Amino acid sequence: MQEAYDSNVVITDYGNVVEDGKFYDRDLSCPSREWLAALTEKQILAVIAWHFRRDHFCEGSWISESVAEGHMAVLVDTLLEK
Repeated sequence: MQEAYDSNVVITDYGNVVEDGKFYDRDLSCPSREWLAALTEKQILAVIAWHFRRDHFCEGSWISESVAEGHMAVLVDTLLEK
């Protein structure tokens, strides 16, 4: 975890970033490449954090939705393109 902090990829204020961006739930839960392309790196990291946090509260939804349905792959691919 320390490496994530050292690399500046930890977004502790992800909730504020998501709220300030006025993102629709549909965009957050099923992000498209087109929608993500318009976001900043920090906003994309906030969406990734949102997905991880949702897993904490939804008992495995991250595995069934974010990973299995390919949303995390789209998020990471788009972030790496920035």
